[in-house]
Amino acid sequence: MAQALASATQSVRELTARASADLLAKAVRARSIVRVELDDGSDRTCCARLVGADGARLMLAADEGPGSTLLPTSAPLLVNLTVAGRRYTFASRCVVESTASPEDAVAITRPRSVAAVERRRSRRRFMGNTTVTLTHATETGPVHYRAAMLNLSADGLACRVSAAEADALTRERTVRAQFALGSPPVPLEVTGRLVSRTDAGTPGQVVLGLEFLEDEASRAARERIGQVATTGAA
Repeated sequence: MAQALASATQSVRELTARASADLLAKAVRARSIVRVELDDGSDRTCCARLVGADGARLMLAADEGPGSTLLPTSAPLLVNLTVAGRRYTFASRCVVESTASPEDAVAITRPRSVAAVERRRSRRRFMGNTTVTLTHATETGPVHYRAAMLNLSADGLACRVSAAEADALTRERTVRAQFALGSPPVPLEVTGRLVSRTDAGTPGQVVLGLEFLEDEASRAARERIGQVATTGAA
């Protein structure tokens, strides 16, 4: 699994069985949000909370909101979670058919080990007076949130938003980020995945970490961002 998950911008490190068990116990106590991908080529995903565990299973309670989907029994899954700002992933399978009710728990197989996803560090450029608009799709149309960009690198950015806006954004996880760089400003748009959420040190504010996805539509924008972040040239 570790080799399959590695990419040009990240690598994975398999945890020991003991470390994996400790991590999952911590995630259950925190009722951590997980992003579940059906590993069947369909690109279907859903978000849920990790609410329980036993020796063979993990229990998920579906999050409400757009993007939720039913998990068919025995479907191969790729589960992603963030604990204390660090990303982890593991393969699993659904062992109990989920229902339409978000209150119903879904059982998935418990992994023997979990892999830590480690980003290969790129040079970061600290941003001042730069606004980024985060957009995600809903059943009633796109929703936009304005955030203050804190730093930018070739593979992601950090921005500050209100806690209420962060709650809405983290239900979906995958968003479009729009901002401008340079003088005169050049508008850029990239697709990213929300991978971390930390306190901003200001009441009611949080910092979101966004990792850029390697989609073809935003390839040119990512290349431009990489040039700016590496050289500082606008």
